[in-house]
Amino acid sequence: MTDNKWKDTSRTKEILSILDNTDSIVFYDLETTGISYKKDRILQFAATRYDMKNEMTLDKINLFIKCPFSVPEKITEINHITDELLEEEGLDEEVAIEEIRNFIHESDVIAGYNNNTFDDNFIKQLYEEYCYEFKVKESIDVYKYAKTIVPPESVLIKDEKTGKNKPSYKLVIVTGYYHCEEDILFHDADGDVTATIEIFKHLIQDGKNYIEEEKIKEKARKDIPRQDAKLLSVSYFSPSINLRRVYINTDQGTFFYDDVNHEWRAKNGNIDSIDMEALKKKTFDVVGVSTEEDLFKEMRKRNKIRVA
Repeated sequence: MTDNKWKDTSRTKEILSILDNTDSIVFYDLETTGISYKKDRILQFAATRYDMKNEMTLDKINLFIKCPFSVPEKITEINHITDELLEEEGLDEEVAIEEIRNFIHESDVIAGYNNNTFDDNFIKQLYEEYCYEFKVKESIDVYKYAKTIVPPESVLIKDEKTGKNKPSYKLVIVTGYYHCEEDILFHDADGDVTATIEIFKHLIQDGKNYIEEEKIKEKARKDIPRQDAKLLSVSYFSPSINLRRVYINTDQGTFFYDDVNHEWRAKNGNIDSIDMEALKKKTFDVVGVSTEEDLFKEMRKRNKIRVA
C-alpha cells in the first residue's frame, strides 16, 4: 500500500495474475425491475467476451427477457424498457437462461460493475429457479477495483441531502473521469458493458503505473543508508479498540507498531533512515517476545519499559 489509501496495488497484482491465466473475460450487465434479486426480475442481459491481451471483442450477446408482471414506471424512466418492448423482443425466461448458459461457461472469468453485490446475485437466483448452479472461475467487480485506482477527489459530486461534495464511483462518473463516455448509452445493459470494458482497460493501465511508482519508491527507500537507533523506552498506548499501539522511543525519533493495521510507522523521525530490523530485535529482546502480536499483548501488561 502506498501513502494514498486509494492507491492499493494489491488488487491490480491479483487481477494481472488472473489476466495472465485466461484468454478472455466475459463482461456482463443486467437491467432489472428493481434491486431485490429475490422479488425482482431480469429484463435485459448483455455480455461481451473480450480479449484483453489483444483488446478485441470475440463475441457478444444482448437479449431482453419477458417479465411476469408489468415493468414499474420508475424503472422504465431509468432504462427505457417497456412492456411493449418486452412483448415484441423479449425471450421467455426458460429460453433466455439457456442462451446465457451457452455464453458463460464455468471456466470463464467474468466482470461487471458492482456485479458482486448486484448482478451476480440476480444471475445466481435465476439459475436456481431453473435448477442450475451459477459457477465461474473468477468474478471481478470493476466498481470495487475503481475505488483502488481512481482518486476520490477526482470523482466528487454534491450530496443532495447535505449539500457537501462526496466521492461517487458510479459507472457514468468514472467513465467521465477517463473521458470515454461519448456515444455510450448508460442504463442500457449493452451500453454499460461497453463502458465497463473501456474503464477497465484504463484502470489496469493506471494500476500498472502505480506498481511502477511503488517499485521506484521502494528502491529509493532501500538505497537510503540505515542508521543504528538507540532504544530509550517502550510504551503501551490504547485509548480505544480502534487505536492500539506500542511506541518505541529512540535517539533517532519515535516509532510505533500499529496493532490495528499490523504495521510499523513513525510518529516523528524517518523510518526509512534507520535499521528498522535491528530496532525491532532490540525491542523484542527488551520486552521478551518474538512477534509483534506478543509485543502488544506483553506491553498491555507492563505499560512502559525504560531502557536508558
